[in-house]
Amino acid sequence: MEVLKNYVIYRNRHLSEYVPLPYRQEIYGTALGCTDMHPEEGSYYNRLLNYHAAHDVSYMMIDNPLVSRAGCTSFGRGAAPLRTATCSRDAFRLGSGRGVQPRPCRDDVRAGRRDSVHFVVMGRYGRSGLRDEPCRSFSDHYGAPSSLPRETATPAGMVAREVMQRAHNLTEALDILRSAKVFVSTLWLVGSRADGRFIVVEKSPETTQVREPEGDFIVCANHFQTEALKNEPRSKSYVEESTSVSRSRRMTELVQQAGGRLNASRAADLLRDRNLPGGAFAGNGHRRR
Repeated sequence: MEVLKNYVIYRNRHLSEYVPLPYRQEIYGTALGCTDMHPEEGSYYNRLLNYHAAHDVSYMMIDNPLVSRAGCTSFGRGAAPLRTATCSRDAFRLGSGRGVQPRPCRDDVRAGRRDSVHFVVMGRYGRSGLRDEPCRSFSDHYGAPSSLPRETATPAGMVAREVMQRAHNLTEALDILRSAKVFVSTLWLVGSRADGRFIVVEKSPETTQVREPEGDFIVCANHFQTEALKNEPRSKSYVEESTSVSRSRRMTELVQQAGGRLNASRAADLLRDRNLPGGAFAGNGHRRR
């Protein structure tokens, strides 16, 4: 156990180099204000810091056959005013018992006029966020085919927090995403009222690529589609074996069928759809629905 504690402390010391000081202070405050249920596991602050990378680590298992129904599907539809609808049709979870099933909650962040709402796992920075005035914007990130990381970097949830708090438009959001050092591959659906559209940012530890909408909407699942990333061997294998392409095609069909009749209620119906491309229902539990 002593060896494990030393390893955790070492890894956290390295991880902290990629975590801004205000975020480390928030995490430290959480450690002071919340009861540590497992003090025998070492420093509570160090563990809380490491927990922020747990979601990123799960991305490395996105194509693991032992993880059932792994993946998320979303869409963004841009117009003036900006409209958005996004959430997962198939929530990504580690099927390893209740101990790893997190409880989602809402986190309201107040930073001057840059107020934002984040949908988070309790005690961690989240993956989804909505920003209010002075510039309404949206950001969400999803897993993509990833290799084992060679080194620690910034957890995606913290990068998402940076985008929500600092970016006024898509250009600024892209600057933040391009400069962020991450240790797993991610897909980002980002929208801005100032730009009146959504984009998908495909990011790996080595590169950041942008996919623009072909019309007034864009769909994001879990596979790469930009030229720079889609032909990588791991990406090709994932496309052949995963449910991502099927989910993306079905979501595209649904948004196209909705046309201009899309509102919050209709968007929720689209996201709850359980059919395959073409509208066929394959039955409960089918991986590609």
